[in-house]
Amino acid sequence: MIFLLLSILTNTAIYLIFKWYGKMNIRILDAIVFNYITAGTIGLAVVDDLPQAFIAASEFPDWAVAAVALGMIFISVF
Repeated sequence: MIFLLLSILTNTAIYLIFKWYGKMNIRILDAIVFNYITAGTIGLAVVDDLPQAFIAASEFPDWAVAAVALGMIFISVF
């Protein structure tokens, strides 16, 4: 039940933020792309062992393909 509530709250927050972007004349696509770049940069900055992270990522390329596909679907939905 808590996960349903959290899902509803986060989806409502995204809707309200995107509505606010429209009022501020911020293009939603630009905001989403900027978010992806920011999240990737922070993710690389906080990883403990960067070379090991790249090795681990290269051992399982299927997840990377799925992650890119999911990102494209997310962008296309908005």
